[in-house]
Amino acid sequence: MSSSSSSLSPKLASWEAETDCCSWEGITCDSATGHVVSLNLSHVNLQSVVGSNNSLFKLHNLVMLDFSWNFDLAFNFDSHSMSAPSSFSLLPNLSHLNLANTGFSGQVPLQMSHLTKLGFLDFSGDEELKLESPDLKEVVQNMPNLKEMRLDYVNLSTQNSDWFKALSFAAPNLSVLSLSDFLENLSSLVSLHLSNCELLGQFPRRVFLLPKLQNIDISNNPKLVGLLPEFPQHSSLSKILLSNTRFHGKLPESIGNLQFLNQFYIDSCNFIGTIPNSIGNLSNLQFLSFSSNNLSGSIPSSITNLTQLQVLALDSNYLSGSIPPLVRLKTVINESEHPSHFSYESGLLSLLNLELSDNLFDGVIDCSLFALPSLTYLSLAKNFFHSLPPNGSCNFASFLVYLDLSDNVLQGPITGLITELKSLENLFLSSNEFNGSLDLGLLSSLTNLTYLDLSDNLWSVTASPNLTFPQLGSLKLRSCQVKEFPFFLRNLQGLGSLDLSSNGIMGQIPNWIWMNSLASLNLSDNSLTGLEGPLPDPSTLQLLYLDLHSNNIKGPLPILWKHAQVLDFSRNSFSSVIPVDIGSYLGEVVFFSVSGNKLTGEIPTSICNAGRLEVLDLSNNSFKGTIPRFLGNFSTSVNTKSWQEWFPRNHAPDFFKHHKHTGFQWK
Repeated sequence: MSSSSSSLSPKLASWEAETDCCSWEGITCDSATGHVVSLNLSHVNLQSVVGSNNSLFKLHNLVMLDFSWNFDLAFNFDSHSMSAPSSFSLLPNLSHLNLANTGFSGQVPLQMSHLTKLGFLDFSGDEELKLESPDLKEVVQNMPNLKEMRLDYVNLSTQNSDWFKALSFAAPNLSVLSLSDFLENLSSLVSLHLSNCELLGQFPRRVFLLPKLQNIDISNNPKLVGLLPEFPQHSSLSKILLSNTRFHGKLPESIGNLQFLNQFYIDSCNFIGTIPNSIGNLSNLQFLSFSSNNLSGSIPSSITNLTQLQVLALDSNYLSGSIPPLVRLKTVINESEHPSHFSYESGLLSLLNLELSDNLFDGVIDCSLFALPSLTYLSLAKNFFHSLPPNGSCNFASFLVYLDLSDNVLQGPITGLITELKSLENLFLSSNEFNGSLDLGLLSSLTNLTYLDLSDNLWSVTASPNLTFPQLGSLKLRSCQVKEFPFFLRNLQGLGSLDLSSNGIMGQIPNWIWMNSLASLNLSDNSLTGLEGPLPDPSTLQLLYLDLHSNNIKGPLPILWKHAQVLDFSRNSFSSVIPVDIGSYLGEVVFFSVSGNKLTGEIPTSICNAGRLEVLDLSNNSFKGTIPRFLGNFSTSVNTKSWQEWFPRNHAPDFFKHHKHTGFQWK
C-alpha cells in the first residue's frame, strides 16, 4: 500500500524502515507479546488494491482495523473461494472493522463471515459494495457479538423481503443499525415494519413521502427521534404506527391529505400543539390513538366527520374545554306531529371505544356520549367535569359496558342517566364529590354489573338486606360512610374483591364475611374490635390479599390464610404470640406486617422458611429473646412505588407510608 506523495498524511511520517513498527503512528501493539493488535489508517489517502493474499492478513492478532475515508483504496477478493483460509478468515480476533468511504466495490467476501468476535462493522458510503451472494444475513450469521453496524448509502435493494427479521436472528445483540439514505430511495416500497428493533437516532422524514408506501410501523423504538413531514395530496399511506418513540413537534395540518389512512397511532410520543381541524378529512380512519403526548386545546368539531372511526384514544394529554357533540340526532315526527323516536343524522356512529381520561376537560358531560349507537367503552376519568346531564335531557341508545367517571369533581346525587345504562358491567364513580344518601337499590336494574367502585365520595351508602347483584365480582365502598357490614353481601356468592375500608364500622367482623370466593378483602381503617367465631378452615379460603390494619382488633393473631400473598395486621391490639409453625402458612406471602400490636414471646424460627417473603414488619410489639439468625436473609429492598399494584390508590398499608426502602423491621 502507498500514499500519494502530493498529500502525504502526517500520520505516516513516522513510518520509517529499520524502526520498530510498534512506534509508528496508527499502530498499537500488545505490551506483553509485541503483536500488532490495532491498525488505524483512516484519512491517510491510501492508494492501493487489497487482495485476498495481502500481507495485511498476516496480522493474525489484529483486534481493530480502520481504513475509513481512503477513497482510492480498492479491494479485490475471490468472494467464494474457500479452498484455503484467506483474507478476513485469517483475522479471527478482529472485533472492530471500519471500511467506510473507501473504494470497496464488488461482492463482500464470504470469508468475512468468519469474524466471529466482530462487534463493530462500518461499510458506510461504499455505494458500489454488493451484498448479493452472500447476502447480508449470511455475512453476519456467525457474529453473535455484533452490536453496531453502519450501512449508510449501501445498496440493500437485493435483500430478501424479510431481511430485517432475518438480521435480528443472525445478530441478536445488534443495538445500532445505521441505514441513512437507504430507506429514502426505496421508491417501490409498500410496507415498512421495524417495530421493536431498538432503532435510535433521527428517522428520515422523506420515508413518509415515498410514493407507494402504504404501511409504516416503527413503533416501540423508544430512542428513535423524528418529525412528521408535510404530507402531499394523494398520499398512499393507510397505516402509520409510531407509538412509543420520541417523535415530536406539531401535527401538521396536512395530515388531512391522508385520505386512505385507516390506522393512526402516535401514542407515547412527544407531540405538542393542537389537533388539526383537518383531522375531519380522514374519512377512512378506523383507529386513532394520540394518547400520552402533550397535546393541548380542544377536540375539533370536525372529528364528527369520522363515521368509520372505531377507536378514539386521546387520554393523558392537556386537552381542555368541553367535549363537542359526537353524534347529531334527528327527531322523527309521527302523524300527530309529536316526536315518536329519533334517528342518526351524522357523527361517530361506528365508535366502539372512547378514551378521554387524564386531561383538563370540564363542565357538564355531554349527552351525545350516551347516544353513540356502537359505543361500549367510555373513560372520562381524571378530568374536571362537575355535572352529569340532568334527568330527562338525553336520548339513550347506548350499549355501554364500561364507564369510568372517577377522579372528577362530579357533585350531587346520581342522576337517572346511570340507571338507564342497562348493559353496564364496569362502573367507576370513585373520587368525586357526590353527596347525600345513595341507596344501592337504585342500581339494582344494572343486573350485568361485575365491577362497582363508589369509593371516596361525600355520600352515605345504604342497601336493603335483600338486594342482589347476580354478576358482581368486585365491590369498592371505601370511605362511603357505611357504618355496619351490609347484610346484602351474603347474597353475593361470586364476590371476589371487597373494600369496606375507612368507613368507621364498629364491632366484630362477622364470620359470614369469609366467603369462599373472596380473593381480596380490605377492612382497614375502621373501628373493628374482634373476629366473630367460629373462624373458617383456612384451607377453604381463596384469600390472596387481606388488609385489617388500623383497627382495634383484640385477641390472638388469626390464621386465616393458605394461599395469601399480602397480609397486613398492623396497628391493632392483637395480643397473642406468633404461632410456632407460622412459616408453614407463609409459603406464598410476599408482604407480612404485624407492627403496632401487643404481640409477645419469641419470633419463631419457622418464619425464616417463608421463601418468597420480601417485606416483613414486626416492629412496635413486645417480643423478647433473640432474633433468629437466618432472619438476616431477608435483604430485599422494596420501593413503595412498586407496590401500587397491590394496594388501592392512596391507601397503601401504613408500613409503606413510613418506610421508603425497607427489607424487614422489628423492635
